[in-house]
Amino acid sequence: QKGSIATSPKEFDANRRSGYGDIYKGTAQKGEDPEAFADEYMHNYRAYICHQPDMVIEPITGDDVERAVQALKATAGGMDQWDPADLRLLSPLACARLAEFYNMIEAGAPWPVQLNHARAAFLAKEEDSDLDPMDYRVLLMLASTYRLYGKIRLVHLQPWIATWDLMEIYAGVEGKGAADAAYATAVETEYCRVTGRPYTGGAADIYKCFDQARRPIVYKLLEAAGMPSQVVHAYKVFLEALTVRNTVAGGLGEIYRKPTSIPQG
Repeated sequence: QKGSIATSPKEFDANRRSGYGDIYKGTAQKGEDPEAFADEYMHNYRAYICHQPDMVIEPITGDDVERAVQALKATAGGMDQWDPADLRLLSPLACARLAEFYNMIEAGAPWPVQLNHARAAFLAKEEDSDLDPMDYRVLLMLASTYRLYGKIRLVHLQPWIATWDLMEIYAGVEGKGAADAAYATAVETEYCRVTGRPYTGGAADIYKCFDQARRPIVYKLLEAAGMPSQVVHAYKVFLEALTVRNTVAGGLGEIYRKPTSIPQG
């Protein structure tokens, strides 16, 4: 019931799925073709989109996996019941087999259904967000095996990232964040104040931005920008098969899918 406080785990889960379900439907109109919309988007904004040839990368090796697992930290695991730190126990032979597995995925194989499950955790944005179910950031705890793959390829993709890492970008790149943008803006504003120059600024916040992202557009942007096609494939087939359960009172809610959104965590 609207305006009431839910204490039943089932009611809490149903409220979350209902409230966020409308957001996950995105802004698509009824009967709209997502692929056609993405093609139209790419055409209309082609002058502002990065276009370059695909970066060439080598297959993943057992050594790549070994280096990655040894650097894993004790963070929360996903629904595969493997914490990232557990993967540090893998032997060199197991790492080699895991490398073969990742290469099979990139060659066109689907991710195993056992890995296509995520647990949603709700992080309050503000201290007084407790009673507003929509004022939370939804973090997805993905399978540790998939996250390990992402870490490995992120290292390999550093030269590609450098091709579009502009100084104006303060997100999506390691070592940069909102605090850097805020500090740089504050310095420029203070300079204008002490020199007597007029200044103005604006801010825009896209409501539930990660949750409303249209994935077909994301895939096409990555392809246009030159992300290796095998990495785009691995990313795409994982997200399109992903199912989610909410974390509720130490347990899990009912299963659901997200027509839009990309994971944040």
